[in-house]
Amino acid sequence: MKLIEPPKQAKQRLLSEEQTSSWLFQVLRLGLALGTMGALGFLLPFLQRTALRASGIQWRDLQTYGLLLVFAGGLLFVLSAAHFGIDASGMTLDRLVSIVRNEVYTPPRDTEHLRRHVNSALSSLGDDWCLYPDVFTGRAGHQLPFVVAGPSGIFGIALNTGDPRRRGYGDPAPGLQSACGALQGMLTEKVTPVLLFLRDASQYENTHPRVKVFTAQELIAWLEARKPAREPLVIQAADRVLRAHQTRDPL
Repeated sequence: MKLIEPPKQAKQRLLSEEQTSSWLFQVLRLGLALGTMGALGFLLPFLQRTALRASGIQWRDLQTYGLLLVFAGGLLFVLSAAHFGIDASGMTLDRLVSIVRNEVYTPPRDTEHLRRHVNSALSSLGDDWCLYPDVFTGRAGHQLPFVVAGPSGIFGIALNTGDPRRRGYGDPAPGLQSACGALQGMLTEKVTPVLLFLRDASQYENTHPRVKVFTAQELIAWLEARKPAREPLVIQAADRVLRAHQTRDPL
């Protein structure tokens, strides 16, 4: 099965060219460099403390100098970041790298691991099948997490992540069915809604006749047993539409 990734969005610049060429931005970078050197200066003496003792060097003094560098670098960074309106609270390594690259930080999506799970679970399907993550149907709240398209049809897939036995369980089937209906209108082809369970679906009570409920292995067997019914030109036309409506961010 081929995974059709959504197109990567161009990174948005954090600061203007004039701001990044200013001396204050160089101070910001200097602060990061000093902080990094200080962190290494604190960690490395601890790791090499035996060798340093043998050389007569006080490794704790080196750690003190490292902490001073971290403080100085952090102070420079915070002051210069405040000048540019950059929020320095809750700073992580990814955010620091984005600032150095002058890019607006985009946090990783919580659903990335689900995409890997679904792609792995359905990977035994042949190359004539394609998996399209994040297909937006053009209506607010009608984004399909996954669309699988192949010789025998098009299938909108939602991955069940809750426990049907628990109180307050949110059934994804109604939203899935609605989104598949919207996509069907765009493609002029039938889109079958499929609620996918990675393990066991026996605890789920399906009250939506149009929605198929499968585990990954059941879905693979069901798809492979269906007869090919789509012409190559129809497949190509649907592929263009699905690619055009993939989006990286849920709407």
